[in-house]
Amino acid sequence: MTKLRIRQKGVIIYLVLVSVLMTIVLAGIILNIITSNARFSHHQVSRVQAYYAAMAGVNYAVERLRSGSEASCWPATGIISRKICRTGGTCISVCDPIDDNLPLSISQIDISVSDWDASTPPKRTISAKATYTYTP
Repeated sequence: MTKLRIRQKGVIIYLVLVSVLMTIVLAGIILNIITSNARFSHHQVSRVQAYYAAMAGVNYAVERLRSGSEASCWPATGIISRKICRTGGTCISVCDPIDDNLPLSISQIDISVSDWDASTPPKRTISAKATYTYTP
């Protein structure tokens, strides 16, 4: 009878070890899933910030062209290429504004305005591209 009890105690130890091992493996898998989702969410936030920064660049160009202010930097005709940068960015022209309110992930916004086309009514195309960095 004592031998049977010793064998039962041995089986219980193996069951406890297997259940602890399974708990550790499950915790590792759950931690990996949480980390992956956090990285993905951070990357998505950076992409959305870049999208809205580019849209702000388009709105900035439309407002400058509409108001006619800064005619030397935003002429009524011709191709225009401007940048919006953070302090210490690659903006070297006096016509390139510096905006410290850009998110840290965005280094600059490139704005391009085409010349008038011959369509009816004539129009100009404005495009903007935000350069962002994603650091996990």
